[in-house]
Amino acid sequence: MSSLEHRGRLGCSTKKIKAHYGRDGDVLVIRAPSLLNPTLDPRIIEEALDADPAAAKAEWLAEFRDDIGGWASVELIEAAVDRDVSVRPPVKGLRYVSFCDPSGGTRDSFTAAVAHAEGSVAVLDALIEIKAPLNPVAATEQVAGLLKSYGLRETVSDKYAAGFATDAFAKCGIRLRHSERDRSTIYLECLPLFTSGRMRLIDSKRLVTQFASLERRTMPGGKDRVDHGIGGADDLCNSAAGALVHAVASKGAVMAMPLFFTLGGIRFSEIGGPTPRMGSDPWSRLMEEERRRPGGPFA
Repeated sequence: MSSLEHRGRLGCSTKKIKAHYGRDGDVLVIRAPSLLNPTLDPRIIEEALDADPAAAKAEWLAEFRDDIGGWASVELIEAAVDRDVSVRPPVKGLRYVSFCDPSGGTRDSFTAAVAHAEGSVAVLDALIEIKAPLNPVAATEQVAGLLKSYGLRETVSDKYAAGFATDAFAKCGIRLRHSERDRSTIYLECLPLFTSGRMRLIDSKRLVTQFASLERRTMPGGKDRVDHGIGGADDLCNSAAGALVHAVASKGAVMAMPLFFTLGGIRFSEIGGPTPRMGSDPWSRLMEEERRRPGGPFA
């Protein structure tokens, strides 16, 4: 026996009800308000309805929430993924931007993303996640090292980033500035990049899962707000979306030349650079060898 909360017209509750409601079988689905329980004080429900009607109807009256919906489908997000592309190394002439989601170290991951724009197309180049529990100082140093490899001396985070982050990045030679956009605004501005086909992601199942798990909630004033659901996480997709949105919003982005060759067993992608199948590759050595090779793409 299980009790399902009607959190929206998606997910486990919807699937179970559609599969078994009103049908003969071993599973009996009963959809009824909590008032069937004679020991429940109706005033509890009345107070809940006054405080948050949508949440109370789902919790007590067995009604699906119509103020919560999926932000984007898995299919839409996966269509933007460049398969087998785990990272795109630095390419001279590109203007990169970064966005990070610092963590104090106890619960959330510390993440950062690097991206660039090719015309109106936002391209994700690198994504790093340091999972909790973590040492915030050591994690900051690791992220700073990634940013510097792309020639970056600045990164952006939302204004709610962990308070230690500004000083920690400064000690690593990286300036941290706060975005004018909060994470919900970033997600709302990121969605059109997906729907218009102007988004290229690296291949990360965890990133796709977090994007697909985002929820769009209509607030009492009619304004939409996007965030992860209860118990969910968006550390990776927050950094990725932030970098991508800021990349297309930045001025003077340089168009990258498509690269079509294999170097050191690494397949080069159509956008931006090589797409290694390995976890960590000696970019500098490989790129220097290719630059020196007669007839190479950098000759």
